[in-house]
Amino acid sequence: MVLPGGVVNAASGATGGVAPGTLVSVWGYALGPPEPVASEIPQRRLADVEIWFGSRPALLTYVSNMLVRALVPFSITGERETTVGGRYRDRMSGNVRVPVLPADPGVFTADASGVGPASALNEDGTVNGAGNPAPRGSVVTLYVTGLGETDPPSTDGGWPATPEPPKPQLPWRVRLAGHLVPADHLVSAVMDAPGIWPVRFFVPGDTPVDRPAEVVVEVECAPAEPCKSQPGVTLAVR
Repeated sequence: MVLPGGVVNAASGATGGVAPGTLVSVWGYALGPPEPVASEIPQRRLADVEIWFGSRPALLTYVSNMLVRALVPFSITGERETTVGGRYRDRMSGNVRVPVLPADPGVFTADASGVGPASALNEDGTVNGAGNPAPRGSVVTLYVTGLGETDPPSTDGGWPATPEPPKPQLPWRVRLAGHLVPADHLVSAVMDAPGIWPVRFFVPGDTPVDRPAEVVVEVECAPAEPCKSQPGVTLAVR
């Protein structure tokens, strides 16, 4: 059984809807095997577990009795809502209804709690943290899910049908320490695994260094109404 409110952004833990191509955590009971099974290659059926968004099977990366991690099919783009349900062997779970959002950005954190230090790399490839802050003017990489449909459009297999690297279809931006990072400081957001976006940008030279800098990723879901990643995620800057 999928729990009401049990479909959440895998990075932020946010509820309230799902967006195309987002990695989500599906919580419930008797969803899968008692011993967890993970796969580096997303699969539509993993350890006899399936998750469906409406009539569309999702790609799965992790299954267990109470938690399944799934990639929301890109083909739900443009729908107002969908149902989420599952099957383990021959047992069907009940469906829950969730709104469909244009985007639902979430930033992965170092301890997977959804708050605190971001899961981020400094320009030299080392892990960002209090003991290893990023210099002002250097490039940092955040790991994000939920940026929505891609350009070119992706299939429900997680990738576009063309070899061109997928980029976000919707405009995106970053706020650091409460300030909008200038557009010319945004380097790239190119999906390098289904549902995972490395977001790269230069740390502005005026970023405060006396405290952790809160970082927020915004996606222009509607004019003057950005979809925002969760609060409380930080970068260390020097």
